Amino acid sequence: MIRVHTIPAFFIPFLFLISITAKSQNISVSGEVYGLWDADTVKVLSDLVVPSGESLEILPSTVIECRGPYRIVVNGTVTAQGTIDEPIIFTIIDTTEMSNPATPRGGWKGFQISALPESDSVCFEYCNFLFGKAWDIAADACGGLFQIANSSRIQFRKCFFGHSVAEYMGGAFYIDGSDVAFEQCTFLENRAGIDSVGYGGILVSVGGKIMLNRCTAENNRANGLGGAMCIWFPEESSVTNCVFEGNTGSTGGGIFFLNSNNTIFYNNLFSNNTGSFFGGALGLKNTSFPILNCTFADNFGGQGGSIYCSSGVSNPVYNTVISKNNAYGNGQQVYIAYLESTLSFYHCVVESGREGFGGSGGWYPGAYHGEYVGNIEEPVDFVPYGDFLYGIAPPSPSIDSGYTDTISSIIPVTDLAGRPRILNGIIDMGCLEYEDQSGICESKKNKQTEIYPNPFHSTTTITFEELPEKTVLQIFNSGGKAVRMINNNYCKSVTWDGCDDSGNKLPSGLYFITNSEGLSGKVFKL
Repeated sequence: MIRVHTIPAFFIPFLFLISITAKSQNISVSGEVYGLWDADTVKVLSDLVVPSGESLEILPSTVIECRGPYRIVVNGTVTAQGTIDEPIIFTIIDTTEMSNPATPRGGWKGFQISALPESDSVCFEYCNFLFGKAWDIAADACGGLFQIANSSRIQFRKCFFGHSVAEYMGGAFYIDGSDVAFEQCTFLENRAGIDSVGYGGILVSVGGKIMLNRCTAENNRANGLGGAMCIWFPEESSVTNCVFEGNTGSTGGGIFFLNSNNTIFYNNLFSNNTGSFFGGALGLKNTSFPILNCTFADNFGGQGGSIYCSSGVSNPVYNTVISKNNAYGNGQQVYIAYLESTLSFYHCVVESGREGFGGSGGWYPGAYHGEYVGNIEEPVDFVPYGDFLYGIAPPSPSIDSGYTDTISSIIPVTDLAGRPRILNGIIDMGCLEYEDQSGICESKKNKQTEIYPNPFHSTTTITFEELPEKTVLQIFNSGGKAVRMINNNYCKSVTWDGCDDSGNKLPSGLYFITNSEGLSGKVFKL
């Protein structure tokens, strides 16, 4: 879980300054608008239109304040670039009836961008968009802050989208056949549907190309699919280095993907999301994209605590942690609804293993037909890594145990926190690479550690060139249980016979070694 910005830090002091500092300039606008807005407050008195071929530029620290449920239609170019200390704010003066489904009042109608010429573009940076409301006839019941159709060159960077609602689809965004990119944006407490079924608490994107990188989606809600997002039929989509925390939907508490094969998906953290019917974190239908180095933890679903697979699903899952999720019904971790669908797991933590899968394609004897290679089936413990609460707690067999052999070209260069992902050819499972308190990935920098032979059948020799003269080596099984303690007796290497402390031969599997001096480990097979 990440606790960033209930409202961004740069937004809070700005609001305070507004309340105590006299306005040096207020302007009122209506109808067609273009040129430069350089004012403390721009009061919007009616629907606005940026004409085709014209440009509107908004300078930092400007507050755009709608005096009623008005819309800004963009047919030309809009550039609004604030700064971290002086963001641009879009809001409405009176939010009293924001939650009243019987009236459009209480929110403004956001931006409408349709068939934008290729010569025009829309760029927002350090902007805060608040209290959008799409609550009108059917055509206007989507996209509380933005309705974007058949347009490209739409970019949002370091923006905040909050407290917005749509009756039908996309609490903040409805995107149709468009190319839209979000970089380092935060989405908080947006909602689709109050007294009706709504899809995509933050956004619904249909067709086109959508990219989200280093974004945070927190406490968004949809009464229907996709508590945070629905991504359907994209030409291309990319969700990377993102955090989905505390979102709620009926199926896919975080994201629901439909017919989304050309998708890049890695380094994402899903925690404390809820899918009241299916899939606490993720819902999939007709998808096959790789899921790389993600973490699914503490999510809850009616069926399928973390991932729900509908029909036509064949995603491979690599180096991913699926642990501590829960469900009312079948599939505490994963639910595969149809015999035709499956997920293949390679070097993942899959708590409870295949025995814990639910659905017709998961728990019937012989029904699961995906590949299942090198996985760990015991739960893992989590510890904070900086702002993130879901780093892997050592010792864990998931550290240094990821798979790189045939997928190195698509593995991300860095992890969710921006640290190097592959060191000395080794990668961890999950969205965060393990590092000790000094910030060094000890197990990966320590080339002086040798285990030979590895794998082995009878005995193996473990050598630490920098091992202190007297220390105790500890060997753990894949569940994190200590099975053997070996005193090095002032030697730089020890021999292990594959037995536990009682002399019993241990079963084949993955084992993890560490020692009392904190020189962490190797994963090796017996």
